[in-house]
Amino acid sequence: MVDFTGIAATEIGNDLRLAAFLDFMPRYFFHVIHERREIDEEGEELPDKHAAWKEATETAGQMLQSLDGKLKPERDWRMEVTDEFQNTLYVLHISAERPK
Repeated sequence: MVDFTGIAATEIGNDLRLAAFLDFMPRYFFHVIHERREIDEEGEELPDKHAAWKEATETAGQMLQSLDGKLKPERDWRMEVTDEFQNTLYVLHISAERPK
């Protein structure tokens, strides 16, 4: 990784491409499927896929808690984490079933 902290603003000048590079963080999307598909169209900027995993597990826990008993057998809950190119990085899958 290149360290740009010692570069003065005058050295950067008007190079917007460099400024955009310095401010760039990838965007990750958290789609939820439970009774219907809820597409995350906004996403969230995070430093890397490890941060996206952490965010997914924290958010999934909160969302499952908010179901408040509404998760029924044979109705699975799932979260798909994708990058800005819609490549699936992670899938959290909660399966609810009745024993036979």
